[in-house]
Amino acid sequence: MNLSCTGFAAAFAMSALTAGCGAPSDPSICTPILEPTTPADADASVAAQRDADWQRKRADACVHRQAYHLAGAGDPAETVAAAAVEACEAAVSHSAAVNAHWEMEQGYIEAGGQVMQRAAEIKANYERFALLKVVEGRAGRCKA
Repeated sequence: MNLSCTGFAAAFAMSALTAGCGAPSDPSICTPILEPTTPADADASVAAQRDADWQRKRADACVHRQAYHLAGAGDPAETVAAAAVEACEAAVSHSAAVNAHWEMEQGYIEAGGQVMQRAAEIKANYERFALLKVVEGRAGRCKA
C-alpha cells in the first residue's frame, strides 16, 4: 500500500486518536503507583539520598510505572520486565546499595562481600517485582 504524505498523516492521526479508545483499566487488578514524597529543600534532598526507605519507594515507583508503561509491548513478559528495570537502573542500583548498607549498619549482614551479595539480591527482587507489574499491567490494561 502506497500512502502519500497526506494519507500517511491522516492514517497516523486516526491511529493516535483510536489508541486511547481501548477498554478502560481494571481497578480490581491495577494498583496505584506510590511515589515517595518530594523533599522540601536541599537538606531534605541530601537526607533522602541516604534514606533506605525513601530510596526503595523511589525505585519501586519507577519500576512500577515503567512496567505499566511497557506492558503493552508484544515481547515476552520477562523481556519487558527486564526493560522496565533497565529503564530505572539508576534508582534501582542506588536503592540496592543504600538498603544493603543499611542492613549492614543494623547488623543483619556483615560488611564486605555480603553487602555486595545483598545488593545483587535486592536488584533481582526488582526484576521479579517488574515481572509481576508487567503481567498485572497486561491483565488489567493498567495505565502508568
